[in-house]
Amino acid sequence: MTDHFALLELPRSPWLEPAEVKAHFAKLSGPVHPDRVHQADDVTRADANRRYADLNAAQQCLIDTRLRLRHLVELESGEPPSDVGQVPQGISELFFKVGQALRVADQLLKEKEAASSPMVRAQLAQRIVEPVDQLQRLQAELQQRRGELDERCRALTRGWSAERVPAAAGLQRDYSYLDRWLGQVLEKSLQLTL
Repeated sequence: MTDHFALLELPRSPWLEPAEVKAHFAKLSGPVHPDRVHQADDVTRADANRRYADLNAAQQCLIDTRLRLRHLVELESGEPPSDVGQVPQGISELFFKVGQALRVADQLLKEKEAASSPMVRAQLAQRIVEPVDQLQRLQAELQQRRGELDERCRALTRGWSAERVPAAAGLQRDYSYLDRWLGQVLEKSLQLTL
């Protein structure tokens, strides 16, 4: 398995500042950027392109907190995080809120698709206002929770050691759920407002 931290010359850590990841990528990828090697021989160009692709993959992994934590857990423990199928206790109450809001949105989207007359569409537009507001409030709550996870991740970084891998795996699981729910809420909100 490729160690993306080593590839970008960054410490193995649960939290990395995105600007730091981007700076390391820019420094290391500059000499192998395709624009700089386009006149080189085929072998040099192929090696540079492979190196650039590897550095880019490392940047994409390390800039995303959920992916970074997953990678860190895999490197430190030799296996990917487990228990991804269980909703974490700390955010389980959101599971029901998100599920209910998405069901309401799905029902309204079905009605919106089936609406054929301008009168029915106008009546439906009035009914959509409150569910969209609810989705936006839910989005704000999910983003707040994500901010709290960021703080926990930063705290985990202080004094990081391999013994703290289970805590990193738990954070990765929380990020996975929150990010998925945020995406679903944003998508439904957008679909309802279009």
